[in-house]
Amino acid sequence: MIMERRVLPEPNLAIIGAQKSGTTSLYHCLNAHPEIFMSAPIKEPGYFMKRAFVVNLFRRIKHPVASREEALERYMLKGYQPVSYFGDASSYYTIGNFSRDHKVPARMKAANSGLKVIYILRNPFARIVSSYLHSHGAGYTKGSFDDFLRSDHYRTALLTSRYYYQLKPYLEYFPGKQVKVVLFEDFVQDFRKVLAEIYTFLQLDSQVDSRFEAHNRSENRAGFTTSELLFPADVFEEAKKLLEPDICEMEEFMQRKLSVWETGADFWCAADAAGRSSDESEVALPAEASAATEKRTAASNEAARRIPVPDDRLAILERADCLSD
Repeated sequence: MIMERRVLPEPNLAIIGAQKSGTTSLYHCLNAHPEIFMSAPIKEPGYFMKRAFVVNLFRRIKHPVASREEALERYMLKGYQPVSYFGDASSYYTIGNFSRDHKVPARMKAANSGLKVIYILRNPFARIVSSYLHSHGAGYTKGSFDDFLRSDHYRTALLTSRYYYQLKPYLEYFPGKQVKVVLFEDFVQDFRKVLAEIYTFLQLDSQVDSRFEAHNRSENRAGFTTSELLFPADVFEEAKKLLEPDICEMEEFMQRKLSVWETGADFWCAADAAGRSSDESEVALPAEASAATEKRTAASNEAARRIPVPDDRLAILERADCLSD
């Protein structure tokens, strides 16, 4: 008797990044919608990366697999029930040159030509500082912020903050109507509005209500002062020359000005950091998002209750910049 091989669903929704821009918070919110199932128990499986990357990734997180298919079956579909969207939220897809080196958009297209792409962005300089703090906290980077800015880690972080450069390969495989770009700053400012826009983009019920409750209060875990997270003027100007054209291209794609992003040297380089307090800010997340996630996977419970909050730029915490991941 020949046993038929089980046909597994592949993601038809991808949050591609940006890293340190609220992807985990967005993951939990989308997971609360009754027509969306986000990868569980592993939120960031890198399913569309090359096999060797996926195998190495799962070995590092102590869940060894032999193939992408095994990762899909064992670590992405826990609690799965057929719904409109099955999502993968892997920020690897827009880190450095990963999308090009791993041919991520082509793999997505081959899996599902109708796949929808969501890309959440934040102030590119804030994202770089947050990347440093993430690397420092995880032990990948040692030394000061200035040391980081002279390293290969910084070059990758800078490339990751070139958002249109990162998006461009996806636009070569997917029409604009299948790509949704949102801003982290808008997400923090008006949670409900951004979620409603995403649900409309996905052609789902956008009237799903969200009650807000406070979650993690941001804290400066490493004890950095504002002055320790400033860019040297030469490094900042070099970065700005690379980022400004990219920002203009993203503005054209989004058909809006990105003036919400503070990109002035006086903000990021000035020795005088007046008005940039390290006061803590509360993180608010819809109660339904946490509740729905708890029902789906025990592995996601802790993440739903404790969304990590890196202090990416002490000043920006005042602006409720506190959901980054």
